Amino acid sequence: MSLALTGLDGSNPRDFLAAAGLLVAGPDSWAISWTDEGVWRPTLHGADEIDEVIDAIDRDREGFASSEVLKIEHQGKRDLKLPPAEVRGLFERVLADGSNDAALLCCLLSEVAVDGNGMSKPTGFHFTAGNQLFIKMWAELQHGVTRAALKRDLVETGPSWSKLPTMSWDSEGGHPYALRADDPSKVKRLSRPGREWLALRALALLPSAPSGPRGDRLETALLRGRWGQAKMTWPVWTVPTGRAAVAALLLRDAKSLTVDQRRLLSLGAVFEAGIRRSESGGYGSFTPARQV
Repeated sequence: MSLALTGLDGSNPRDFLAAAGLLVAGPDSWAISWTDEGVWRPTLHGADEIDEVIDAIDRDREGFASSEVLKIEHQGKRDLKLPPAEVRGLFERVLADGSNDAALLCCLLSEVAVDGNGMSKPTGFHFTAGNQLFIKMWAELQHGVTRAALKRDLVETGPSWSKLPTMSWDSEGGHPYALRADDPSKVKRLSRPGREWLALRALALLPSAPSGPRGDRLETALLRGRWGQAKMTWPVWTVPTGRAAVAALLLRDAKSLTVDQRRLLSLGAVFEAGIRRSESGGYGSFTPARQV
């Protein structure tokens, strides 16, 4: 049983994350492979009806409404930047409750790595700033994504169409001020909310860990380089691969693998996209990807 997901493009960071997110949202029997059709498209193995897939990922979306992640807040701001003591308390509460959220929280933030203001550093996929609050946007997507949006975004191509939030992971959706005649911050960006939601679920496969001599840096899987100069590097693979194996693969630096190593791992291609950060505020976006 397999199903081609013709709406997703493996060279787009958001779409790659959306495909990986299916392995988090769906049953353990699901696996993903990629096929080069001029564009790298994913195939989902373990299901052959799109409505069956939508049923599974929509149940996961509904269940996520009770996640401790969506309750994160500090001084009225629903974002990932918290005082270390609150991060510690959050982890202690989740562990005491036996919640499944503990592993996801380890991917999102750390009580050890802090910024210049003494707040916890978030995952490297935190591209929001200012009035864009990461957890608030995540909650809006959880509440607002419909079955129709999930189905449309998995099997249809085309431009963004929804007013639901975008996490700015679409490499075709960046609007650098230097390339425009007007201020892009005043333009409401549209999104593909089904892909945004599934890409957020993929964060559970991408742990973040303190690094550096003082442990003051936070490194996130798939991302390399310092803040403001980082790049995302990711592989696509040609054989059906399940969640556990994909999670292990995404911890590797795919760019550094030799030709023989890539062949052994059945990698069809490796892509890399730069991360732009605004000079003020820290808003992030991806540059178009290239094969490496």
